[in-house]
Amino acid sequence: MIGREHAPHSIYTVADHLDAVLAAAEDILKLGRGINESERIRLELVAITHALQARARLREWHVTDQALVDAAALFLAGTAALEAKRLNATLHPGDPIGISEAYLIGEVLPIGALTDLASAMLDALESVFVLYDNETEIENESDGDATPPLCAPEAQATLLARME
Repeated sequence: MIGREHAPHSIYTVADHLDAVLAAAEDILKLGRGINESERIRLELVAITHALQARARLREWHVTDQALVDAAALFLAGTAALEAKRLNATLHPGDPIGISEAYLIGEVLPIGALTDLASAMLDALESVFVLYDNETEIENESDGDATPPLCAPEAQATLLARME
């Protein structure tokens, strides 16, 4: 953690969107051929929506760290196809759906490429910023799965204060 600073809210927002992209893509791949068509479409929309939100936040950035600039440029270029004005839907009910790393999200971007881009961007963020103070505590919980918080600590404190 030496040399890393705590992330501002805008970084947490991007990280949350990237986490949501990865989670939706993981669910699509995990469910595979047995996935219900409506669930597949819902998960695709989740992945696309969060990727587009991450793109919008990345365009607003004014960072000087070259690694982050490079990672953001790669993510923006790699996910540009998702911003097409019209994503074609050519699957018809009953078509066999082969879901693998080559599966096309929105029929324009391979799911494997989307997860690689999102992971690389998250890795770049984590190399510069401390995204989660309690990483060690989270990993040591009962089943060992790391479940990061959905929002920045400042936002969590604000939400908790409002609930009281």
